Amino acid sequence: MSRRAPPTRPSAYALAAWGTREEVLAALRDPARTADDVAALAPGYQEPDADTELVEATLAHPAVSAGVVGRYATHRSAAVRAVVATHPLVPSTALQALALDPVEQIASTAQHRLDHPEPPAPPPPVSRPGRR
Repeated sequence: MSRRAPPTRPSAYALAAWGTREEVLAALRDPARTADDVAALAPGYQEPDADTELVEATLAHPAVSAGVVGRYATHRSAAVRAVVATHPLVPSTALQALALDPVEQIASTAQHRLDHPEPPAPPPPVSRPGRR
């Protein structure tokens, strides 16, 4: 009896090009996906019909990068812009754009974060095998 190889997970690029909305959403909700995967799966910020649920799943992913977060500072949905304004990885250039947002609450949140920047998180401890 021969053993079958475990099923392979489709690449993020293949899903972005040919996957269904549900497959892309499932991939964005998979915490094992890498930052590169999230960037490949993230809907284009200039797509006027970009699915808001996919964008929100992108922003909620633990491996999302600051560059991907910054893409959505000018998204058509105020709900998405509000998430970007409070995201811990939002770049300062995105906050500057959001500080001019027509929605007062988004603009004031962004301006507050610009006026009171959070200190960067400390780097993780370096583990050295064999040393204590």
